[in-house]
Amino acid sequence: MFVAKAVDAAGGTGESAPVTLQLRPPDLPPVVTITAPANASSFEVPAMVLVTVEATDAEGQLTRIELYRDGALVGSATASPASFPVSGLPVGTHTFVAKALDAAGRVGESAPVTIQMRAANQLPVVTITVPTNGSRFVVPATVTFAVQASDPEGRLSRVELYRGGALVGTQTTSPAEFVFTDLPVGTHVFQAKAVDQEGGVGESALVTIELTATGEAPRLTDPRATPSPANFQEFRFTATGLPSGEYRIEWTTNFTTWTTERTGTITAPTMEFSFPRSPTGNHRFYRLVVGSSGPVEPSPLLTGPMPWPSAENFQQFKFTATGLTSGTYRIEATTNLTSWAVLDSGPVTGATMEFLFPRSALSTTWFYRLVLVSSGGGGVTPARLAAPAAAPGRNDFQRFQFRADALAGGSYRVEQSTNLKDWTAVGSGQVGGASQAFEFPRVPGAGAVFYRLVSLP
Repeated sequence: MFVAKAVDAAGGTGESAPVTLQLRPPDLPPVVTITAPANASSFEVPAMVLVTVEATDAEGQLTRIELYRDGALVGSATASPASFPVSGLPVGTHTFVAKALDAAGRVGESAPVTIQMRAANQLPVVTITVPTNGSRFVVPATVTFAVQASDPEGRLSRVELYRGGALVGTQTTSPAEFVFTDLPVGTHVFQAKAVDQEGGVGESALVTIELTATGEAPRLTDPRATPSPANFQEFRFTATGLPSGEYRIEWTTNFTTWTTERTGTITAPTMEFSFPRSPTGNHRFYRLVVGSSGPVEPSPLLTGPMPWPSAENFQQFKFTATGLTSGTYRIEATTNLTSWAVLDSGPVTGATMEFLFPRSALSTTWFYRLVLVSSGGGGVTPARLAAPAAAPGRNDFQRFQFRADALAGGSYRVEQSTNLKDWTAVGSGQVGGASQAFEFPRVPGAGAVFYRLVSLP
């Protein structure tokens, strides 16, 4: 407050009215700060980046907040704090600066905040290089897993190994090695995972190994006929070299749809399985599924050409004819001793010949006869036919049979293939009736053999 006084020569005093002045600090620009994101932050495109700005003005005269990206205005607000969602940022480095304006037009500017926009994260690639899938070991065994991993961006963080879905080992470099000395007998499934610095995970293919008490691989023996009083047409096979765990027997008639016949627990390295013939008369093919390792299929370690033998491979009728003369023969069959169907024909090759035919797929009794065509017809009497073999050899039962119905006459050709591409003729003749049966011996060592019937004019 100011007061002025005046004094005359006589000492008189006059005083002015008081004048009050207010002194304030000089007008300052606003203070502004980018609080998020942090400087040097990294984002993966197409991420949306939320930029948060706080501003104050000493005089309380804040009027506007502005946000700039790489020098260009991207948004403004009138109050603090202010948030600016920024999207569509391309790959590269971007710098944000915020500005705050007051009523006097003074401008405050924030420190710059730089962020990095990177391309979408590419997952690491990981492979179990050792052991190979399907490897077998005899306990006690030392099993070493070698894992190779890489990350396209060079940001590999760690390599993990899982057994049966459970983490069993971690390493931070590649190649990685994991050693096991106490794996129990059985089937074990392993998988490796590689994790990058962004949390991206790459997974390897599954690798299944088997620990056995012996060095022998699981295998199926040749099929064997096992007659029984209740059912002579029984199929039986033996599996050896089995690990511990569960098994499943499946059957199919078309190699596409499989039906479970039986399940159980493996109780010994060698087990025998048997099944009665199909009651429907259709060919059934069987396979053995061991644990999680899948069906036991042919390989150099498996004996026998039939991984899925047919139950009806054992439904045969066998007889021998003696006193034959040269010419040709015809085999006929009937269920009523009135109507005869031709099953087979061919040249007479000796005075004694053996014949083998499939049993009817239907639940009926069939009768057979041998007709010597060149001698003017007529059947060979039963006295001329030797009794059916009671216990034919194993190879006698490894046959393939099928029946064709609704035949329209003419001739036919039967062809076989092992790959469904290259076909070889194995039989031909005249159609002997609307329904006709065909039978062929197995091809030793050929694996699976497929047949087809070709109708000829």
